[in-house]
Amino acid sequence: MTIQELIDQLQDAIQMGYKPNTRICVDTMPDVTEEQTYWGISVDTDSSYRHKDQWKIALNVGEQ
Repeated sequence: MTIQELIDQLQDAIQMGYKPNTRICVDTMPDVTEEQTYWGISVDTDSSYRHKDQWKIALNVGEQ
């Protein structure tokens, strides 16, 4: 993922209704270990919370 791709995906999330101050966490997929670096990064905006104040965004990290 490039910086521009990350910016674009985060801007899309804001347009979907995510607030600009929404917290972001990093989710590592099961195939990621401490000794390895992975380039497969995606923005996960699949929030299961109904109220927008509870929405969260995750950066998923896995094999590309």
